[in-house]
Order: sequence, then structure tokens, then C-alpha cells
Amino acid sequence: MKKGLLLIITIATFLLWPGKIKANSLISDGFDCPIGKPSATGYTDKQDFGTKNYNFGGRYHLGEDWNGNKGGDRDLGDPIYSISNGIVILAEYKKVWGNVIIIQHTLPDGTKINSMYGHLKDVYISKNSAVSRGQQIGTMGKGDNNIYPAHLHFEIRTDISIGVDYGYSSTPKPSGWVDPSEFIDSHRPPLLSPPQAVTLQSSNTTHNSTTLSWVKNQSPYFNSYKLYRSNVSPVNESSVLVLQSTNENELSFNDVLTPKQTYFYKIFVCNIANQCTGSNEISVQTAKDPEDKGEIVYTSKVGNVNQIFVMNVGTKSSKQLTNFKFNTQNPKWSPDGKKIAFSTIDESPSGGRQVYIMNNDGSNIRKVTDAKYGAESPDWFYNGTKIAYVGHDEVNINGQKTNVRGIFTINIDGSEKQLVTPPTIYPYNPSVSPDGQKIVFNADYVQGNQKGGIFIINTDGTNLIQLTNKNDTNPEISPDGKNLIFSSTRESNHNWFWDVYFSSENFPGIYFRLTNAKVSGDSNEDPSWAPDSEKIVFAQKAKGEQDFEIVIYSEDKGFEKLTANEIDDREPDWWWEE
Repeated sequence: MKKGLLLIITIATFLLWPGKIKANSLISDGFDCPIGKPSATGYTDKQDFGTKNYNFGGRYHLGEDWNGNKGGDRDLGDPIYSISNGIVILAEYKKVWGNVIIIQHTLPDGTKINSMYGHLKDVYISKNSAVSRGQQIGTMGKGDNNIYPAHLHFEIRTDISIGVDYGYSSTPKPSGWVDPSEFIDSHRPPLLSPPQAVTLQSSNTTHNSTTLSWVKNQSPYFNSYKLYRSNVSPVNESSVLVLQSTNENELSFNDVLTPKQTYFYKIFVCNIANQCTGSNEISVQTAKDPEDKGEIVYTSKVGNVNQIFVMNVGTKSSKQLTNFKFNTQNPKWSPDGKKIAFSTIDESPSGGRQVYIMNNDGSNIRKVTDAKYGAESPDWFYNGTKIAYVGHDEVNINGQKTNVRGIFTINIDGSEKQLVTPPTIYPYNPSVSPDGQKIVFNADYVQGNQKGGIFIINTDGTNLIQLTNKNDTNPEISPDGKNLIFSSTRESNHNWFWDVYFSSENFPGIYFRLTNAKVSGDSNEDPSWAPDSEKIVFAQKAKGEQDFEIVIYSEDKGFEKLTANEIDDREPDWWWEE
């Protein structure tokens, strides 16, 4: 073979050999940072371009000094990368500087610039060699004879004739140098594709936290993960940023949350060109705090007037909700816990006690009833749009206007008032069944003067049944519809000593006494169920005391006193969100 032909074959082989850089790839069509593979992630510019440094005669810095977050000499040996394709025009050891590399880059329009890397420990390339963007060219060092803390001195020069022995100038930002970071940010790879989306999922969700995890990003130009959270869908990059991580191997995050809330999440993968791609959106529902025992609404005296209070059962902290001139009574939670029904004296000229509702913070108080002679003792239907109450009102019976005390139902907007009980009965304390089909109450008969007893009736006024004939009062059906609770003097045989009773399943007429007033000398009144149908709250006046306190009973913990003061606390009603 002739020598000329051999030379041509050799050159062609070199140009096509895998891993070799072809001539057209030397065009610098995009720039990355020289440290942090391939961005400045995890590193800090400790001395910016144009900074005045009095340690160097008050002159101005011509480059940027990059340090790792490890700090000090622990950054020694960190990798340094070429910012773009180019040709190495200098790679040698210089006094003071230590190892220095200068690479010349050719922009797409033919303009040439130089990048300079100073104070290197190791050099992995040689003069006249071709390098590509992101190729490691050396490691971070400490300068000649280790005179500096470990860092990279990095410059970009538009004047390619400038030699090594610069670094500071008597004027800020002189001609021939540009701000390195600004230049790179404005020359990111233009043809970089957005990163592929990752898949987001949640696990181990409790009442106050959830674990978010995702698959690893596969983009070679990864910059960061950005995890966003919102209380509404959809999630976007304007939502709450809960995590921003530059570690591509960080694939999970534990978020601390609030109980009984719904949250939405999406994670974005961003590349060095700040192109971000969002994942699938997921939702997370936190559970009820197991220590959250809900709230109890009750009445307590302020001066000489009963006002409505609400107490957190877990913390036993309470706050006053009302401030009326006259006594407030009969507070009852709405099924969703957002409103409270109660009764108080109408302060208008017509006067009389009426039923009101308000928000659970005491705001937006409005009257529901307008009974001619008064209304009290409200209880909610399960749908939260209707209540039952005891009213003393004028009604039309067989074409005659008649004054009747009875149990009525009414929409909370004041419409569709209906009398449920017959005029021959004198009712108190209605309790609506969970399905809204029946009302239980205690009553006196007007005819026959038969006193005492608990009754149940359909909400349409049919099928009135007497369940007991003792001095029983304040009946309430359990939320699961299976049991009945009430207070009575049937065994203490004295109107000053009341006990709390509950029925066996489905009210068959067999009743169990929960308290023992005859022995203890306590009086136990105003009983009400907890939402789980397992606990009971009531008002108790202990022997020798002059006031009532709020007490709860559960089978596992027995009796627990919630209030302890010298003021009557009465009529408790318990609510929590399941």
C-alpha cells in the first residue's frame, strides 16, 4: 500500500472512531456550568464577577470563585468540567495559579471566546486536544503550593488574546471579560429536550403525614426535582413548593400535614435549561387524629346569664360563643359540625323564646322560628337542612285556630313548618332518629293528668308509642340508631337525684342504670351520645357541690370530669368528624 493512501485511511479511521470528536461537533452551541455535573447545583459562588477585593489592593475580580457546599479543603478534588465544546489552548502549571486550563470555543456565528479554569489540582487533558461540553478536564485544587482554600477560579473572556496572569483589574468589569454565570445562563443548550415525566405515588398516609415517592429521573441534564402541594386541583408551579432537591437520587419526601384534609401533589423534573415536566397528579386524604376527641358545645353562666361555650375535649380548652342579654339553652351540633342550633329570648318587641342557628364559631346568628308563644329544644335532622323543636304556637286544627304546645319540624330557612304530636300531649326534649324517620321525646299527658314517660312517634305524626311511664326525661337516640339514653329519678325516688340510663338494643323496654345517685348523692342530667355511639357526656352535680360540671363516660376509661369550676355547666352535646 502506498504511503499516501495509508495516511488517508488513518485520518478517516480517526475521524470515525467511536468516542472521537468530529470536527463539526466543536461548534459551541450550548454552555453549562464548570462544576456540579453539569450545572452549578450544590456549589456556591463565593466571590462574584466584578467584586472588589481589598486583599488584592482593592481591585476587581475578573471571574467567579466556586466552592462546594462541603466547605474548605473538603472540596479538594471535586470534578471540573468543560463548559462547552472546544479546543484546549493552554494546560500547564503556573506560579501562584497552580494548574490552569484555557479552552477556546467557537460560537455558531464564528465568534471565538475563551474559558479559563484556575487553581486546579489535577489536569486530565492536554494542549491542542478537543473537548466536549460536560467532559471532565480536571479537579478542584488550592493553587500554587496550596496557597488558597480549595476552589475554582473561573473566567470567560471575549478577548482571546488575554494571557494567564490576570485575575483582578483596577476597573470593574473591564472590556474583554464577561460575567461567567450570566453568559452561561444566556447560552444554555438551545436544542435540549424537556425531561421525561416521572411517576409520583404516596404511601404510609396517617393523620398528620404522608410519604411521597417517585421513580428516578433519566435526563442526562438533570437540574432539580420540584414537588408542589395544593388544597385544590389542579397542582401547578404556582402551588406551594414543599421540596426542591438537586439530588437526582433523592426519590422520596415525607410531608407533614393536618388531620382530616385532602391534599393534591405533582412533582416536576427540571433540566439545566430550566425546562420542567410535571408528573401525574395524586391526591392524599389524611385521617382523623386518633387523639382528637372532638368538641363539646354546652351552656355555662356568665354573670347571671347562660351563654354557649365550646370545648376541645382533648385539650379541655374552651371559648365563649354567645353574648346574649338572656339565657341561651339547648345547644345542638349540626350533623356536619359547621352550625349550632339553640334557643334564646327574641330581643325584638314581640319577645318570646325562639330557636336560632349560628356558625360553629359563633358568627352569623339568625332566627329560625317565629312561634307565637315561644320555641325551644331544637334537634337536627341527618341532612342538616331541617330541625325538630318544641313550640308553643297557634295552629289550625280542623279549621279552628288552636294554641298548642307540641313538637314541630321546620326547614332551617323557616319554611314548611309542620306539627308532629297530637294536642293531647305535652312534649319536651325531642331527639330525631339518625334516619330522620322518628322522634323520641318525654311528655306529660294533658288529658288524664298522667305525668312522665318517654314516647316515640313517626316524623309524619303517625304511630305514637309510649316507651316508659316513669319520671324519665331528655331521651336521645344513639347515632347508630340502636340504643336510647335518658335521665330519670325512677330508682332514687327523689327529684333532686337523677341517674343516667340507657336501653339495650332497639329499646325493648329493658334499661340499664349508668350512674347511682341513690348511693353517691350525685345528680346526673342532660345526657347525650358521642358520635361513635359508645361514649356518653352528661352534666353532673356531685354530692356536696352547688354546681354542675361536664362529665364523659366510656367503657374503657370510666368517668372523666371535663370542667371543674363553681359555675353551672349544662346541656352538653358532643361532635367530632369521623
